[in-house]
Amino acid sequence: MADKSDSTDRTARLAVQPGTIRGIPQFVFSIPEGWEVEEAPNALAVVHAPEAVDGFWSNLLISHDRLGASVDLKLAAQATWAKTVKQAPDARITFERTARFGDNVMYLRGVEMTAPQSDRPLGQLHGLCIAPKQEGAKTVDLFQLIATSLTDPTNSPVAQFIEVIGSFRFI
Repeated sequence: MADKSDSTDRTARLAVQPGTIRGIPQFVFSIPEGWEVEEAPNALAVVHAPEAVDGFWSNLLISHDRLGASVDLKLAAQATWAKTVKQAPDARITFERTARFGDNVMYLRGVEMTAPQSDRPLGQLHGLCIAPKQEGAKTVDLFQLIATSLTDPTNSPVAQFIEVIGSFRFI
């Protein structure tokens, strides 16, 4: 009769996380008063307004990508912009700059676009940062904070978006 033990019993070494596989760097951020944080598909978390405005939930997605060690913030910004334009061909940059929040350097980009699904005008604030590189690592950890809202200036959540992005820190 064949041995029915699972494959982990037959391996010489196990890859584990944390351990031999490096985990996602730990981070913290502030949540605006009254806003909520939840898990979301294709993201580490989503922070959103307590109520929809005109049927739209202003939100900020936090996501993570592991990239080659030679990728810097400028190259990451170019690559993420190409992805944005592919998803929303009419997207246009309204501003770009880097800012330092404590020890964290964040690339900031303002974007205006039409939502591909609903044809509604949207504004986005992109915040990109790279976690401190682990010594000897062959990769870097890119974090993207993508805030999206309607372009209605009377209900703008820009202050809340800046609060989240400006408070984002690695621990």
